Amino acid sequence: MKLLCSPFTLSLLNGIPFTQQKLTDKPIADFLKNVIDTAFSELPLKNNYFYRVYFYGKYTKQCCPEFLKEENFNKLKDGLINRISIHTTTVTNFLKEHQKKVISRFILLDHMDWMAATSNILTEEWQQILDNSTKDCRYIWRSASSKATFVDSTSITYEGKVTTLNQLIT
Repeated sequence: MKLLCSPFTLSLLNGIPFTQQKLTDKPIADFLKNVIDTAFSELPLKNNYFYRVYFYGKYTKQCCPEFLKEENFNKLKDGLINRISIHTTTVTNFLKEHQKKVISRFILLDHMDWMAATSNILTEEWQQILDNSTKDCRYIWRSASSKATFVDSTSITYEGKVTTLNQLIT
């Protein structure tokens, strides 16, 4: 267990970068155990398509991503797929190239944890997000930190005024 939970192993094999490991409120081994316990005890395998495909190598009609469910897959086949574009870049660079204020949803997952030690990069990303999203935009993210104060305290300019994300999007 000690080798499995070493910072190097967690970074290399489990996809938990060093910067993210530093954000946990408890020892990293406890954090990893909690993640695994939650995945297997609170999220039943019959409903968890992420793990189902790893263990069984396939999805079922009842346990698959929403886009693969028959009614949604048919929408994709009927042309909805033509609205999807794939970009391999950072959020910041994508938004710099697509300044249209049409994005109304951001699913950022935990990548901001990786930027916790580089506040200027986090600030630049959030500035681009706010400058290029709709007024009623929704933002979803998660963090290894229970508080993620490094996000809350990010200083940005909105409508000509300097403020923090905490004041703006809570």
